[in-house]
Amino acid sequence: MKDEFDAEILYDDPLIAVSDAQHPLTRRRMIEFSELVSEAWAMPPANTPTGKYVRDAFQKNGLALPTTIVSTYSTFLRHNLVATARYITVLPKSMFELMAKRHSLKALPVHLPARRRTVAIVFLKNRTLSPVAHLFIEAIRGVANPHMKKRKIAQLAGEGRGGGHRR
Repeated sequence: MKDEFDAEILYDDPLIAVSDAQHPLTRRRMIEFSELVSEAWAMPPANTPTGKYVRDAFQKNGLALPTTIVSTYSTFLRHNLVATARYITVLPKSMFELMAKRHSLKALPVHLPARRRTVAIVFLKNRTLSPVAHLFIEAIRGVANPHMKKRKIAQLAGEGRGGGHRR
């Protein structure tokens, strides 16, 4: 199957824990992951990659799941619970950067177990792309460009995990 596809890695997009800017935890310099068990969470359902990741993070750390969890596929509902009801959720870092100011969100100073979330364009090899597909890909690269620059800076600083265009 590898021989059928080609991928252009754009950037890594880790998940971060976020809350409303007025949440008491935002005033802390460091939060232990175990402290989040007693907080209210708005999570995607367990059968989604992000929902599974959050639940697995608690279990892999020997922790019970939080006692208050609102589980929903609705990103809108999750964001509103975080913004208005003192809930915590996880967001991809790129989404957080777009929404933080407008929705008064803050990243929580807690270390989540690392999980690589790579954003990439996948092509079928030996296929000619239409002009519309080329325009779409250029638009995607334009949107990803700020994240790509951050990734290159991290790589130059020795923090990157390799990547770039794979052929």
